[in-house]
Amino acid sequence: MASKKGLSALKKKVHTVELNEYRTIVDQLGQFASDLSTQILETDDISVHVEAGFRVNIGQQFKIVLHVQTQTFRDILIRTYVPPTGYPVVVRFTGVERQAENNNELVRILYEEIPSNEGVQSRLQALLALAG
Repeated sequence: MASKKGLSALKKKVHTVELNEYRTIVDQLGQFASDLSTQILETDDISVHVEAGFRVNIGQQFKIVLHVQTQTFRDILIRTYVPPTGYPVVVRFTGVERQAENNNELVRILYEEIPSNEGVQSRLQALLALAG
């Protein structure tokens, strides 16, 4: 009978503390999507959600996706890449790339840099016009 040491080692690796950090990051992205929907867009005509994308060498891709309900229009506003260890998180939006080394930096990028970006502002204005 084969040894089960490999499975035991895998279980130990899978249940590491770093994965809690990974989950916290994904939850933070979900909170940002919710805040964008309720505090900025303020309309039921545009849904905002987090969608998993491809896994690439810099991490699992998560996208902030906006969907105009009255149109067959879907826009990816932000792409993030989260490694299994949690950090650093790469955040890409309108030709800009930032790297967050911790939760404070991620929150700053999401809630300060992205809203002040003119490209993001004009995309949201265009989406609201489509939904109108």
